[in-house]
Amino acid sequence: MKKLNSEFKTAFISEAGAALTNNDYFAFVELDNYACYVIADGITDLAQSESAQKAVESIILHFQQQPSLTRRTLSACLQNANRDLVEISGREMLKASITMIVTDYEAMRFASAGNTRFRLYRDGRLNTKSQDMSLSQELVEQDEITPNVLSRHEERHNLYSYLGQEQEFRPYISGKLKLINGDIAVLYTRGIWENLDEADLDDIFAETSDDPREPLDNMEDMLLSKQPPDLDNYTIAAIFINKIFTDPNRERRRKRRIKIAVIVLIVLLIIGIIVYILYSRHQDKAAEMNLRTDSTIACIQDNNYIRAREEATKALKQAESLKDKEKVRQLNAYLRLIESVIAADDAYQNQNFDDAYQGYQTALERSRYADKLGEAYISRRLGGTEDHLTVADFIQMGDKAMEQGELAQAEVYYLRAKAFAAQIHAASSKVQAQAALDKLYEAKEKQKNEQEKKDQQRLSGDISDLITQGDTLSQFGDFELAEQKYLAARSLAAAHYDADGKKEALAALDKLDQARGQAAAAAQKEAEQYAADYTAAAALAGQGDAAFANADYTGAAAGYNAALARYTALSDAAQSAILSAKLQNVAVRQQELDRQSANAAAVTARAGEFYAQKEYTAAKQTYLKARQLYLALGNQAKADEIGTILDRIDADAAIMAALPQ
Repeated sequence: MKKLNSEFKTAFISEAGAALTNNDYFAFVELDNYACYVIADGITDLAQSESAQKAVESIILHFQQQPSLTRRTLSACLQNANRDLVEISGREMLKASITMIVTDYEAMRFASAGNTRFRLYRDGRLNTKSQDMSLSQELVEQDEITPNVLSRHEERHNLYSYLGQEQEFRPYISGKLKLINGDIAVLYTRGIWENLDEADLDDIFAETSDDPREPLDNMEDMLLSKQPPDLDNYTIAAIFINKIFTDPNRERRRKRRIKIAVIVLIVLLIIGIIVYILYSRHQDKAAEMNLRTDSTIACIQDNNYIRAREEATKALKQAESLKDKEKVRQLNAYLRLIESVIAADDAYQNQNFDDAYQGYQTALERSRYADKLGEAYISRRLGGTEDHLTVADFIQMGDKAMEQGELAQAEVYYLRAKAFAAQIHAASSKVQAQAALDKLYEAKEKQKNEQEKKDQQRLSGDISDLITQGDTLSQFGDFELAEQKYLAARSLAAAHYDADGKKEALAALDKLDQARGQAAAAAQKEAEQYAADYTAAAALAGQGDAAFANADYTGAAAGYNAALARYTALSDAAQSAILSAKLQNVAVRQQELDRQSANAAAVTARAGEFYAQKEYTAAKQTYLKARQLYLALGNQAKADEIGTILDRIDADAAIMAALPQ
């Protein structure tokens, strides 16, 4: 239909020139909707070659199978023709320069590979032309040679693309060229462009009729008139496009397209308005999100983390609704930082400095992933927490020293804690240190009272021991030594301001004076008793024997001494010798008794130490042992005294048991 309603006239000239055979080839096919024109120039050293003919026939054949004006169609035709030439090559490698034109009677495309050429004239002037695929053409493009020497340059046949190329065959395919009535398309081979200048061709086609044969004849006459010595094969074809196809439905299609375009435009406008509104809302949300993010950062910089958490939470919800992954990540990092700081601040305010320290450490780590926001504040709070922990460490060391009974060292630690708390202006820590000091001083006062009580008990025991010794000496008539014991007891009581002990010593001294008086009275009667001394001496010796038999060594010694004194006074040497031997035996036994007394006293002293240390069970067991020892010694007074102490131990133990643990 298109071919019938258009006018395309084609004419061509193809001659062997000075050669024996013509290796150029031109052919075309005009279908109802498409037309294809192909010119080829065989590339060979042989006198006769089928390269050009095979190439043109292959292209036209492939075009007829699937005619179209698309780049893909032209490329497929050329690629298939190139493959055909490569496959049918035998002794001779078939190669050709090729140029083809495809048209739908309204527009055209041209494609080329090699150095055959295409020119399009419009209104008598050159409109479009092809470019050779040769090294010479590249030199022209690089301004290394001028275009007017291209037809004579030695590299004009050095082609980088041609039909029959085994690898990297890349032909040139033009864009779509819109045709108008009167256009002239010209195809020609190297036999033409090597011998005629482009200006000559332009002049020939500048003014012509609607018959393509006329300019071709003029061109051939000009070529032959120049009588080139080595005129190669030459071929030229002219397609006069006197009338292009005009589609009768084009106006209706144009109007329909305009309507569709208007509808599409309106739809696009509506969509654009909707998109703009959505975009504006999105931008508003994004702006509000960014504003809250900036507010979050400002609040963190102002150390207002409660407000920062509110702003960050709102900004995060907006970022999630906007699906802004980067903002969600950033705001989550800010929130983790804020939560850590708030938790650490709460722990700090509650004086839980261990948790606060860990919280600030966590916040400092999270600050690295939150643009290092709040780093200065966190570091400052971390330093303050470390100061409080230092005070707490001093107090803890003081407590440990107190537990070990090292009150002096504990006081040093508490004083250090108080001084450091004052240095860092930590009022709460200073109060804790002062409370620890007060507790320490109470413990020291209690320890002092207990020590004084122990000392008083020990002093009372020493005074009682001296008086007891004096009493014993007084009983045996050793008044001088007894007086010394009583005086020593008085001096010890006076030195320690023990009024009761001093009073007891003075009473003992008065008692001693009475004993002395009684001894003096007895001495006065001694003469009167001289006569009865023999009888009394024997009786005394008998008493001594009886006391000795009963382990009453003191009584035995007293009896023996009394008897010895009487016998000595009576000058009875034999009896005196016997009594002296007995007294020696008594002395030996007395030493053993003294050792046992000392052992009883030592056990009593050890029991007193246990009692002073409030080890009531050990004290009670030890006092019971001491009481048995005194009973064995026959010292009922000491045994009774220990009995009193045992009652007191039971009372104290009951009090301690009742106290809360």
